[in-house]
Amino acid sequence: LQDDGHLPAGSKLIILQGHNGQAMAVKAALQEVETPLVCIHQHDLEFSFNFSLDKVLDILEDKKNPVKYVGLPLLVNLHYEAIAFQHHGVKVKPEVFHEITLMPIVFWYDSTHIAVVEHYKSLVFGPSETYAAGNFVEETFGVRQRNDIMTNGMDGMEGVHARYGTYHCISLSPDGSRRPLICHLNGVRFLTPEQREALGYPPDPPVEFYPS
Repeated sequence: LQDDGHLPAGSKLIILQGHNGQAMAVKAALQEVETPLVCIHQHDLEFSFNFSLDKVLDILEDKKNPVKYVGLPLLVNLHYEAIAFQHHGVKVKPEVFHEITLMPIVFWYDSTHIAVVEHYKSLVFGPSETYAAGNFVEETFGVRQRNDIMTNGMDGMEGVHARYGTYHCISLSPDGSRRPLICHLNGVRFLTPEQREALGYPPDPPVEFYPS
């Protein structure tokens, strides 16, 4: 695809030898990134709604705040403060940066997020972190992060959570309720509208109908 010019300008395909897994694939990709920020986007997720990407980038570039990672929530973690307290005994509440409301999270989700490249390299893939083939970041580093915060607490702007800098971006519907910014693709959604019609399937519902 790249040789035929089918990829967008500046794109690069990285072909790894053997089975590596998500964590090692992300690590290899980061070595090719030439920008200070990176968006990690999984193949089975899609964006549900527009959001203020420009302001999110401003937040991540502002070194005066602790934000190093801004994740886009799924429906399952839309009300993260309840998850943090009920499952992990950690109290979190929304914070505002550059007119954007973010929710501190105690876990490094692999699902779609935008992060500071050097933070990724120095912390997630730093010298004290090791990964084996087949590992996912959230199942290894993410669990260690969560356990660290559960044991030592959030401790404000200069504390344990600030070391990780992980937040979710909160988006509101016109009625004021929270809405997920990404959703999982349905397994049959590879069919075009014409193919669905030919097979007698109903029209594919919009992304808002997919609960996760």
